[in-house]
Amino acid sequence: MDLLQATEDHQKVEIFISCRTLKNKDVFSKSDPFVVFYMKSNVNSAMSRVGQTETVQDNLNPNFTKSFIVDYIFEVRQDCRFEVWDYDSDTKADFLGKKGKID
Repeated sequence: MDLLQATEDHQKVEIFISCRTLKNKDVFSKSDPFVVFYMKSNVNSAMSRVGQTETVQDNLNPNFTKSFIVDYIFEVRQDCRFEVWDYDSDTKADFLGKKGKID
């Protein structure tokens, strides 16, 4: 494949994230979720962190406002993983779950 063909196969996609019926890990209020997004650029590369959403306070069904714009390459497998965490403090978060490819 030549370089010109490779650039024609790339598209930008915007990914929006929302969660439904999350576990409640907090005692006196609801969980404060955020999502960490990981992606592989191709099947031979390592999973790398793309970014993280904002934390939504006291919500088990959050719609995150932060989105991610990533390169999409047609006909190339690009695994991704979404990890959901409950924010407790700057040094502590509880794991709520994940969706997607496991490294």
